[in-house]
Amino acid sequence: MNNNKVSKFVNSWSGIQSEELGQYGPKVKTPTFQEMIADHKVTALPWFQREGGPDGGSGWSEQNCKEFVGNLLRGQAMHTIFRADVQMNIYNAMQNNDFDSKEFYEDYAKEGMKYVSGDGYNGSASVHAFFEEDMSMFDPVIKDYIAYAELPENTKNRLYYGVTGTRIITLTNISSADFCELTRKQNLAVAWTRQEMRRCRPVPFSYYIRDTALANNVFYQELCFGNTDKGRDTIARYGGEEQLVKLYNMVLGKFEKNNNPDDLDKLYEDPDKNILDKSTVDMVDKIMKISKDCTMAIIKYAKENEGVGYKAFGGAGSLAFQHFVSVSLDLGLRPKDSLSFMRAWMSLHTKLKVKANTINDADKEDKYTHWLRVSQFPNWYNKIRQVYIEAIKSNEEEWIKNDVFYARKRSSDDRFTEKQRLEIYEKVIGEGKDIDVLDVYMVDDIGLMWESDHKIPVILGGDTTTENGDMLKRTPNRIKGPTLPQDDDEDCDDDFEDGLD
Repeated sequence: MNNNKVSKFVNSWSGIQSEELGQYGPKVKTPTFQEMIADHKVTALPWFQREGGPDGGSGWSEQNCKEFVGNLLRGQAMHTIFRADVQMNIYNAMQNNDFDSKEFYEDYAKEGMKYVSGDGYNGSASVHAFFEEDMSMFDPVIKDYIAYAELPENTKNRLYYGVTGTRIITLTNISSADFCELTRKQNLAVAWTRQEMRRCRPVPFSYYIRDTALANNVFYQELCFGNTDKGRDTIARYGGEEQLVKLYNMVLGKFEKNNNPDDLDKLYEDPDKNILDKSTVDMVDKIMKISKDCTMAIIKYAKENEGVGYKAFGGAGSLAFQHFVSVSLDLGLRPKDSLSFMRAWMSLHTKLKVKANTINDADKEDKYTHWLRVSQFPNWYNKIRQVYIEAIKSNEEEWIKNDVFYARKRSSDDRFTEKQRLEIYEKVIGEGKDIDVLDVYMVDDIGLMWESDHKIPVILGGDTTTENGDMLKRTPNRIKGPTLPQDDDEDCDDDFEDGLD
């Protein structure tokens, strides 16, 4: 035993002081089952906790709930409910000019709730299910299941109006931040996941992740974890939110940041990172919209072809798909038909996995499947991104023809400057092309009548250089084909050009 450690503790600890207990205005009572049930009906489960009770996916199975009620009724279970009083905390938040806390509690007041649960909700939900929802209990004495409805009336009354042995602690003056922190600490003993611990923080980042994951739940349920009992349980424990945090972290770090659990924690804990980065949010929102659209497309395809869904790709596979979305956008390409886009990625994903099976384990660093397994590290997930970039560049023309992508949108980098246009004119004249210099400067109501053109189109890899330039009259230039980006002088009509794109 470390005696020094023990002595330090003994000398520093004088017992819990009444003022420490009283700083949040606690009120303690031991309710009857009737009071416990009535309170449960007006107690909200906060947004940062998963649904509780027999059907909630909270970590308590239905069997856990049945055994808990039986033990509680026999006086063989300890139970404490920890909660915040909604109206009292609204009042005290106003007195303290704590507008964040006021808003936090008012959300529950609008729902008609009197309390917000910090801990003990599973227990009260189980009791409610036994007395009012026909859930049987498992009695530890008779070693059998019994329902409330089976009991004689006098026993029912004794139970219903009897003292529960449950202690309820109601906090009347606690900020939303302190309430979340206390809840986190109180639930350390019940094996919360890392994501459950992360989200129990009233910060803008937490709200954004919660709302965005909820809005795109179909992607996580169908493509990521699967619409199975295991998949639904993972989502219930906020596995979808964790996937979204990983995506946000990579975009924020320009795909050079680790996705280890500790790194994800920092997004919630670091005040500098809690302020949402607008450009990151915009890109993540684009990726999630495409992900959701593609999910809906394949669900529709499955139903039209006598299927009910798709085999999920797992966390690593679904993030790989979002890398495919991301690099497509980075290359200036937008998905056109969601089903065709999914087909292109699935085909690529399959080929890479099959190819990996031909590579010896000694050379695992060259295997796509290995990159997926360790894709929390940027040196590995960037290998995935690189092979996707190479595949897109190699297949771009074909994929545009097959409606995987819209034709590449023109950028200012693809346009010849006036200086280049004149250099191109001198070049083509030297090559024997007959263009009167007077015509090169001639304009009409739209603009210059002669334009610079890419001999090898940008869409096919052509560069915006004098060597790759040609001169064409504007009308023939622009009717060459709307699927092939054709350049023009910087003074051309932008609306007309956008129409071609």
